[in-house]
Amino acid sequence: MRVIGPLTTESGRPFRPWKAIPGRWWARVSIPVFLVALLVPTVRVALHMNVPGEVSYSEWALGDFRDNVYYPVRSFLDHRNPYDRETYLADYPVRVRFPPYTPLHLLVHLPFGLLPHVAAQLCYFGISVALTLALALISLRMCGRNPTTTSTFGLAALILVSRPGHWSLMLGQTTLEYAIAVYLALAYGARSAWVSGIALGFATTKPTVGVPLALLMLCQRHGRPVVIGASVAVVATLLPTFALVQSAGSVHALFSSYVDGAAVFEQDPSANPVLSPSRIDSIALFSRLTGSPIGTIGQVGWFTIVMVVACAAVRRVRRRSNGQGADLYCIAVVCLAILISLYQQSYSALLLTAPLTALIADCWAPPELRLGRSVRPALIVLLAVPAVNHLIAARVLTLLDRGGRGLSTMVVSANGLALLLAFGLYVGLAFCRSSAGETQ
Repeated sequence: MRVIGPLTTESGRPFRPWKAIPGRWWARVSIPVFLVALLVPTVRVALHMNVPGEVSYSEWALGDFRDNVYYPVRSFLDHRNPYDRETYLADYPVRVRFPPYTPLHLLVHLPFGLLPHVAAQLCYFGISVALTLALALISLRMCGRNPTTTSTFGLAALILVSRPGHWSLMLGQTTLEYAIAVYLALAYGARSAWVSGIALGFATTKPTVGVPLALLMLCQRHGRPVVIGASVAVVATLLPTFALVQSAGSVHALFSSYVDGAAVFEQDPSANPVLSPSRIDSIALFSRLTGSPIGTIGQVGWFTIVMVVACAAVRRVRRRSNGQGADLYCIAVVCLAILISLYQQSYSALLLTAPLTALIADCWAPPELRLGRSVRPALIVLLAVPAVNHLIAARVLTLLDRGGRGLSTMVVSANGLALLLAFGLYVGLAFCRSSAGETQ
């Protein structure tokens, strides 16, 4: 093969240098690259793993697992109410109060509370590595690719070096669980109501994921999976809820502690919409740019707008097209709607793994929606921003603050702005192209 010019060959086809590299070369390096990508978080976790029984800002690794999984479960097993923020913070060595997960979250993660703290942390870290590989494999399958060792470990390595993947593994976050649940719920919505419903039922343990997911599945007429998912979630939640009522003293006391914890959750700087450098939702973006929270009414209004717009977009695409391209387009819209409509941290951008893979593989939308050559590259850049934006790290932001507050604000707002623009581009593309198609 001889290259004619910078981008074409003798046959006139585009020249892609990676196609000329023997496949065995990729196979040989994929696992070593994955292991190198895994080495960095492993070393950092080993150096900064939190010490059982103590809360220290220097030993912060797997801190979210400690605060959001291990000790809430331990509190539950000790016949106490982890939603009672005062007693929870006083009785257990945690930094923040228990987030407003549903009681099903405690039941799902119950096995970890039966282990010693260190053993539970190490076990969860290993499971998170396995879930990273599972996320890569599922994303490839959703894009119609036959996952191989090379492609699975290669994509998993990219996930690990991304900001969301690295930070999720470092903190011991549960985001990988929810990303996989969202994908299964959407991918099986029209094929297996039970698989989709069970995945949705699991996703409801985190309301900021489960609620918008259920609404947008209904918009795609996946009513049976939603009914199954809601039923599974309610039935599975009854047992831990009954135990929590006994611990709290009454249904009213449990409900009040849950509402109170949810109301003050954003007081912590890491969750505050104005102060948090890691929030990527549009509520935080608007609050950060205006300098004050937009309030409950504003949040409800914004959530409603996003749901209505996203629903209209997926319904319009479903009416005009079927197949893998339409499925991947709708999945991307749903994932972006989840990320911009309610509280989400930077690690939640793991939800973009499949949409970004679909864009790179050029199977992201049905042919009738592909308007213009610049749309796909623009979407790739926008979805990649949260993955490559390592500037939101605390040390980097401290340095940027020396150059002026505006510079750090711009850096921390880049993720939310990119996601909002990508959502607008997906939605606008659906309506503009559909209109064009109808007039032709």
